Amino acid sequence: MSSKRLFFVSVLLAAALGVVLGGGSSLRLVSLPDLAFDHDYAVHWHAHLSIVDGSDELVVPADVGLYFDRPASAVHTHDDSGLLHVEAESVESLPPHTLAYFFSVWNQTFSSACVADVCTDSTRQLRFFVNGQERLDWRMYDLADGDEIEFVLDDVAGFWA
Repeated sequence: MSSKRLFFVSVLLAAALGVVLGGGSSLRLVSLPDLAFDHDYAVHWHAHLSIVDGSDELVVPADVGLYFDRPASAVHTHDDSGLLHVEAESVESLPPHTLAYFFSVWNQTFSSACVADVCTDSTRQLRFFVNGQERLDWRMYDLADGDEIEFVLDDVAGFWA
């Protein structure tokens, strides 16, 4: 079986299993431009996303933004390594590629209190880093090629100590 056919069958089986287990609602449409599967795009960037809560790291799942019934999202994953793919025909045609867009495609919370299932409380705060530098622009941050992006939930006491 060819690798493309195997990929398509795998995605189809995963989607069917999700529907059977009650996760069918995760197959939602996003109104931004999508990509064809078999195309060599001029823009093909990669950024790595980590979401850390203490000693635990949230897994960014495989196939976010890949659909069995339509083209892929311009920002998507292929595996559960946290590697985000940003693809477009050209830099000029690059659709929105912010972190907020990716979380929308992933159908996860992206707010000042929560990033996916990692949430602040009275004793912990969420911090955002790009390439080791803390930043405050996480809501509108455009993904760039080679970025190492990290959300870290820290103890407030430990941060101020």
